Amino acid sequence: MLEKITAIVLIGNSDDKLTQKDWHYFVSDIRTIIWIFEEEIHFIGSTEPFSEYQSGCFVFEMEKDQLEEFKNRLTLVKLRHKQNFIALIVGNTLLI
Repeated sequence: MLEKITAIVLIGNSDDKLTQKDWHYFVSDIRTIIWIFEEEIHFIGSTEPFSEYQSGCFVFEMEKDQLEEFKNRLTLVKLRHKQNFIALIVGNTLLI
């Protein structure tokens, strides 16, 4: 059985680089990549619609051996949308 890890992807537009339409395409590209790699989604959320800046959070499980390819794809999306970074947190989920 392959080892699974929990991944959290955090994105934002606090530098206001992206128009609303560009933000839509950026989030859609991120979501598409997650669909490819995720084994199970735990949470998808975003800021309130009236917030000054947009941000998004995706929490999901994926196979550990696919992590490098996942990071490579995130990097391509980051560059395509001229973003400085995408935050990625990975680890093991402990059920208590």
